[in-house]
Amino acid sequence: MKRWTMRLWLLMAIVVLAACSDDDYHYPSVKLEFLTARSDAQGRLAQVTTDNGETYAVKQDDSNLKVGADSTLRIVSQYELLAEGVRLYAVGSPVSPQPVTADAFKEGVVTDPVEPVSIWKGWQYLNLMVQVREPQGVHRFHFVEKKFEQGELHLLLYHKAENYTQAYHQRVYLSIPLASYLSRMESDDLQVSLTIQTYEGEITQTFHYHKQL
Repeated sequence: MKRWTMRLWLLMAIVVLAACSDDDYHYPSVKLEFLTARSDAQGRLAQVTTDNGETYAVKQDDSNLKVGADSTLRIVSQYELLAEGVRLYAVGSPVSPQPVTADAFKEGVVTDPVEPVSIWKGWQYLNLMVQVREPQGVHRFHFVEKKFEQGELHLLLYHKAENYTQAYHQRVYLSIPLASYLSRMESDDLQVSLTIQTYEGEITQTFHYHKQL
């Protein structure tokens, strides 16, 4: 089973672009957000949908990212709204695999701690921003499906840190896809609970979704 691995010095180079000094170049009025992107037959990003459900054509992609043809993917991007679409200045890939059950982890489920920064609802996604204390190490993330029945989904954040030398904090961006659960719902509402192991102990937060997001 594939696990999402990140060397954190590569994690969010995109964020560096948002941290220029007053003497550096500043982009026009841009946003830094999670987006759901779709590619064309040549693998170029052709369309993006915001977490408010607004869809725009990609008029210019400065990242020149190439992906699989006619595919859908989750991205983090600095973008500018134009008259007829958007311009993407930089594109990063958040951790966004489909949740799997615990038996998919042959070595067992690992829940090394993280420091939650923010957790919020997105467009058929649950978004997270967390910090880890070993930014130079290898970190493996995934989402564990603990229970899915009767309108309730219980998830657990899988995190395995392979370098335990604690240093300064580094942020990690994650986005849990929920569309497959919403499509299988008999009712219109889904309650999603996410459990995270923090440096202070385990926490659980619950969110409510509707099929017609």
